[in-house]
Amino acid sequence: MKFNIKFIAGILSLIIFIIIISISDKSTVNYKLEKINLQLYSLSLYGDGCYLYNVTDGYFIIKNKGPGINYIVPLVEYVNTTSFIFCNQTIHYSVTVEECPPIWYPCNVSCTPEGICPMIKCPEYTCFNMTYHINITYPIIIANNDIFLYDNNVYCYSENICNIIYQLLPREYLYGLIYQLIVSRPPVVPVVPVSK
Repeated sequence: MKFNIKFIAGILSLIIFIIIISISDKSTVNYKLEKINLQLYSLSLYGDGCYLYNVTDGYFIIKNKGPGINYIVPLVEYVNTTSFIFCNQTIHYSVTVEECPPIWYPCNVSCTPEGICPMIKCPEYTCFNMTYHINITYPIIIANNDIFLYDNNVYCYSENICNIIYQLLPREYLYGLIYQLIVSRPPVVPVVPVSK
């Protein structure tokens, strides 16, 4: 009788252990590969937050399905890359940054003895605060400095099998990235023709 109770308790412990392992395995898998043809796989992505994906024996193909966040519109049809970031995170916030675009005024220029006075304009900078309202309510893909909507538009190409490695990024990653994209945008400097 004691042997049977120990045996049953051992079997139950083993079953509980297998269930815990299977549940934890399912929660850690954040993608699914589906073979399309010999070397191309469709990549379905899951999970909340932001994840960095890398492939070691091939590359990802990301198709453009429309604009990303408010002010960034990718101009490419698709991107080939060995790494990208997938973010499934709802964000509503505003960023205010100081911007100093150039305003062009005529410069004081001396005329030549022949009476030719070039028309040259010089920049003066006036600074003001610009507020960007960021609203993200859908998954996005960040690759090669472009931001794409995620709509099952990621593929993996490999001559063998796509060996994908991914890692969870810090919760504040997307906030920091958007802020850096805003403040690091190069100023638009218009080309001013020089007439004689």
